Amino acid sequence: MARSPFPDVQGCLHETVDPRLRTPRELHKALLKANELSNRARWKFLVHLRALDEIRGWLALGFSSLTQYLTHTYKLSSAEAHEYARVAYKLDLLPKTRQAFREGKLSWSAVKCITRVARKKTEEAWIAFAERESVRRLEAEVRAAREDGRDHPREGSEGLPAPSWRITLDFRADEEELARKGLLKAARELRGDGGGRPVTLKEAFLFLCKLALETDPSGIPKGRVKNEEPLVTLVYHRCPECKKGRMATADGPVPVPAEVLDRIEPTAKVESIDEEDSAPATAPGKPPEENGGETEAAAKAKAAPDRKTPASLRRKVLLRDGMTCRNPGCGRRLGLQAHHLVFRSQGGKTELSNEVAVCARCHAAIHFGLLKV
Repeated sequence: MARSPFPDVQGCLHETVDPRLRTPRELHKALLKANELSNRARWKFLVHLRALDEIRGWLALGFSSLTQYLTHTYKLSSAEAHEYARVAYKLDLLPKTRQAFREGKLSWSAVKCITRVARKKTEEAWIAFAERESVRRLEAEVRAAREDGRDHPREGSEGLPAPSWRITLDFRADEEELARKGLLKAARELRGDGGGRPVTLKEAFLFLCKLALETDPSGIPKGRVKNEEPLVTLVYHRCPECKKGRMATADGPVPVPAEVLDRIEPTAKVESIDEEDSAPATAPGKPPEENGGETEAAAKAKAAPDRKTPASLRRKVLLRDGMTCRNPGCGRRLGLQAHHLVFRSQGGKTELSNEVAVCARCHAAIHFGLLKV
């Protein structure tokens, strides 16, 4: 019997892993197949659920509604039970969405979004949008489409509508007391000794966030020192010709009205990036084209590699890339560094077109050969 590649995993889960799956790519293929089977099983569940509802079979089973049947029998929340019932009927009107879901091309989360807004004539456009974008972006686009009365996603690269986020935190009793006292203290400091208008919970929370960003740990003695980095960096990209602008966010660019940029620009720090300077390297992650054996540039680099990235160039790289790690599977926005696409040791130049923003973890993975750029 082949030796399992998971020697540190114990229990029944370890025993069910096929020992022939020895590489990440093989496991990835197995997961894709399992996801497809899971979607097909969920689709079959929806088919049977709709059949039960059409004959009001839940009455014969002792329930007053389909939702009650789902919440009691399958321990679903009321909201999720309503979603199952809604999608079961909507998918009957969207054959391409149904097929993509059965084949594992669309997640359950994506299907719930698409069925809220798509029609038969527009479902193909929504499927294409869902396949290339994240679920958060899909949710934002669906929400905007419903508000605008659209049944199709926006065309082109207009970016996302400006989003707002809700943060929910769960505390134990002792943690709640700590959080409450901390926020009350922050509110008092914001209000000042002389009183003033009431401070909202959001304002107190943001005050604490700003305090953490403005200072860094000083080590010994315990305390905090001034942080040299800006408190917050908001990146706006503006075309010098058409004057259209976007704000870089974790989920992609968001359009910004020209009048907003006109108001911000006089007090903002502006970095001009020429299109030619920002063009990608000709051979990302590889040495220049070889001439015989070792390249001439690489031979020179061994004796005198190009300079390290100066702070001014690093800042320009990070701003160009939206202050986000450019690894599609990462997207971190803290601890960013500038990475040479063509390594300095291989003749790579320290210039904007040869550098890309990556987080410290991805940067290390690249140099250990675990991640290709």
